[in-house]
Amino acid sequence: MKPFLVITLALGAASASAQVAPVPAGAASQPIKLDAFVVADKLDKAREGIVPSLGANAFTITQQQILDLPQGADAPFSGVILRAPGVAQDSASGGGLHVRGEHSNLQYRINNVLLPEGISGFGLELDPRFVNSLQLITGTLPAQYGFRTAGIVDIQTKGGAAAQGGGVSLYGGSYHTLRPSFETAGGSPATSYFIDGSFDHNDIGIENPTASAQPVHDRTDQGRVFSNLSHILDDTSRVGLMVSASDSKFQVPNTPGLAPGTSPNGQPWVKGTFDSSLLNETQTEQNYFGIVTYQKTTGELNYQVSAFARDSSVHFTPDPLGDLYFNGVASDVSRTLHSGGLQADASYAAGAQHTVRFGASWLEEFVAANSTTTVFPVNGEGNATGAAFAVADNHHLYGSFAGVYAQDEWHLGSAVTVNYGARFDVFKSSFDRETQLSPRLNLIYKPTDSTALHAGYARYFTPPPVEYVSGATVAASLGRRTRRRRNKTIP
Repeated sequence: MKPFLVITLALGAASASAQVAPVPAGAASQPIKLDAFVVADKLDKAREGIVPSLGANAFTITQQQILDLPQGADAPFSGVILRAPGVAQDSASGGGLHVRGEHSNLQYRINNVLLPEGISGFGLELDPRFVNSLQLITGTLPAQYGFRTAGIVDIQTKGGAAAQGGGVSLYGGSYHTLRPSFETAGGSPATSYFIDGSFDHNDIGIENPTASAQPVHDRTDQGRVFSNLSHILDDTSRVGLMVSASDSKFQVPNTPGLAPGTSPNGQPWVKGTFDSSLLNETQTEQNYFGIVTYQKTTGELNYQVSAFARDSSVHFTPDPLGDLYFNGVASDVSRTLHSGGLQADASYAAGAQHTVRFGASWLEEFVAANSTTTVFPVNGEGNATGAAFAVADNHHLYGSFAGVYAQDEWHLGSAVTVNYGARFDVFKSSFDRETQLSPRLNLIYKPTDSTALHAGYARYFTPPPVEYVSGATVAASLGRRTRRRRNKTIP
């Protein structure tokens, strides 16, 4: 798609510095002033040292590299990750990203904090504008990474005391593409903020199923907002708050010229009754999340504790008459996922040769899966025998994820490092209960500053996504458990 218009306006883009003299003795009643740049940089480096990707393969994409890509910061987030080696993508309507042949199973982290999974659809809730740097971590992962392990997308956000100024941008192109956006950053030396937002409108929101140059009924409107606030408490600690919201609306594209089958009253279709190009299927997707983080560095001990919550929903609305004509079924489907949890990670330098790392995470998910499906009564041959009627299927699911880990980074010399440890995971849900101990081992040999050799072993525990399990699966699972209890094969 060739843009016909790109306008960018920078506002106050020059950065500011803060050099503050130390507080004199006896002036404890005055507010403590910090060199926020020095403290923020020290805390950023400490955070990177809490959960490093020792022994794994890490491909880094910087903010400048994102801007140098086609479309720059207006590129979709999936398009940025696709630049990493080993990443492929389904069609827009078929699914998400695949890393080295894995089926999805990607984990997203923001400033080292796990982002709970949402219900995936056509839209993208993350925006490259708030990315300062991004890593795709693959291979034999250290013990801090669990649950989703095909690849870790680790995002470090813009923000901090050095971020000052902002800008507005307008991007446009074919298919009536119009994409205004903004970002702004500022604050006092101790308190800083970064906020960005964008709105995307175009007429090829999903994909074109026909050979025509112009898709039929494929409009989309997508809005996203992200904010990152940080406050330095003293020269060893800070608190942060990240909040994100996205709302996307899609028309499902049509294919003209399809021959319908059965009318809603159960009678054979009469020519000229319905035109498939006039179908009106739509989908609405909403995603919200918030993360509160406290970070502390004291001597040899560094740790970060976070609480997070997420709300994700997808609602597909059928064409109530047209879907019966062409599909023989019209399903109104909505899924809502509520999740929340805690995460704690720490590192302790136990001498010159050892750095011990440990942590825990806990996540609760609740899913409401509701559908109302209009179908025909049929005979033994599958032919409609009467007018269509609605069938409701509403059910709720829950899932609980928990994991603990410990590992040791052991330096055997200037060139050899061994990182060894294990994690223990527990998964409980409406339909399953599993546990697993997963050992991890990585050996890194650096014969020169520019050469590193890796060898490792990792066992993974991948629980099923709760939001994709159907009510029929739950019923079947509960039925099997009941029968097995009667046979006394399990407690």
